[in-house]
Amino acid sequence: MQDEEGFPLTQYTFPPHPLPEVFEGPVNSGQLQSPFVIPLTEDDTGTFTNVSDGNPLPVDIPTAMDTFTGAVGVINEPHLMVHRGNVFHVSGKITALANGASHDFLVAVPAATFPHFNAVRMHYGGGNVDLLVYENPTVTVPGSVLSSFNVNRNSSNTPDTVITSAPTTSAVGTLLATHWAPPTAAGVGLSADGVSITQGEEWVLAQNEDYLVRITNNSGASIDFAYEFVWYEVIS
Repeated sequence: MQDEEGFPLTQYTFPPHPLPEVFEGPVNSGQLQSPFVIPLTEDDTGTFTNVSDGNPLPVDIPTAMDTFTGAVGVINEPHLMVHRGNVFHVSGKITALANGASHDFLVAVPAATFPHFNAVRMHYGGGNVDLLVYENPTVTVPGSVLSSFNVNRNSSNTPDTVITSAPTTSAVGTLLATHWAPPTAAGVGLSADGVSITQGEEWVLAQNEDYLVRITNNSGASIDFAYEFVWYEVIS
């Protein structure tokens, strides 16, 4: 068995306790190395032992169990990544983007890192704005590094992925995604309440690769916009 990044999985067993057949968790409490599962047995005291090495499991599984069904309480993966200190956030505001002008962001992914972007949001004061995402641009100047923050404020983990503003590129690369924020009120590029673009699904970016996010204002007037990137990282 392998996970989505190709990391190996092995199987848990839970005889004779009425637990689910498979239980998954991260390798350590720092950055996630790989999902894993371990063969277990249970003795008369309710202690679960790792069959592969004979060591007791350092997790009190019964306390997480539902009294009536025996099911283990779980949280979803993005929520788990927050608790593990592996979710990171970048946001800010760009002012006075002229009509017909573009503003670029560069997402630089190092080797051995697999960032999972589960939120990219842009909020515009006026509509008729294009958002294009490219892979493998030719970068001549990387731009200004944007401050990133761990959303778990009890964690000191920092991301390997770097996001910069206003890079210089000589070629944009391969177009991956196209989004459009339409005008939503009368007049050229006017919006009564502002308009937004939000990424619709999680993207797992390639290691050792660059991504260009380009915002182009076609509203007919200068606009301000806010941006937000949220992701977690799996390292190999």
